[in-house]
Amino acid sequence: MPSEDISRFISHDVSDERVDKLEVILKKEGHNFTHDEVHQIASDMVSFYSVLADGYEEFEADQKRLKKEPGGWIMENPGHWFCRVCGRHEDELWYEAGGFRCQKCKDKGKTLSA
Repeated sequence: MPSEDISRFISHDVSDERVDKLEVILKKEGHNFTHDEVHQIASDMVSFYSVLADGYEEFEADQKRLKKEPGGWIMENPGHWFCRVCGRHEDELWYEAGGFRCQKCKDKGKTLSA
């Protein structure tokens, strides 16, 4: 675990100054990367953080919607999600408080487990 909080050096703009600061942190932790490698690491961290932030925003929006629709709703084209009960990937999944459930499991009364 890094001794300093690396995330405070990351922003949408990966400047040379931020890369230099990250390089110092990594060297203190015993890593020896070139400036270009550290720049790539910083860029990857920004991309990863963006994905996490987008996912969190989506999760928060879903939680807010669940308060209005506690029974859940059908997610059309759910992408990479699978039914949490049977593990199947379906074109339509129900989004509920515990996650995703396919229509077959919902119709059979199979419940989501934590």
